[in-house]
Amino acid sequence: MAKDIAFKLGAVLDDEEAGIFADGYNVALLQSKYRDLSQPVDPQISEYEKIMLRAGWVMAPVEPTDEMIAAAMECDDVVFDSKDPTAFCVQFREIYCAMVAAAPKQENV
Repeated sequence: MAKDIAFKLGAVLDDEEAGIFADGYNVALLQSKYRDLSQPVDPQISEYEKIMLRAGWVMAPVEPTDEMIAAAMECDDVVFDSKDPTAFCVQFREIYCAMVAAAPKQENV
């Protein structure tokens, strides 16, 4: 990256010179009001974003909203046994999917 920046500024550097240039460039950025946004500001945030941006993942509130609870209650995924009316089977996956679908969405994505 340092070689590219130096080249744009009209300099051609070998590896050692590029390292020196990069150190100076980074110091100048730290002392200025500008950030080098080519690198993550915080590595932990970068790792968190990698995890959260997996395909098929969504963010949902820790506590279900009223809409999520209503979606679970309206879900027709509780199957009753016709032979024993006290026995039933809950289709948790379908209820969970209904609740996630009803979760608030991020507006800026």
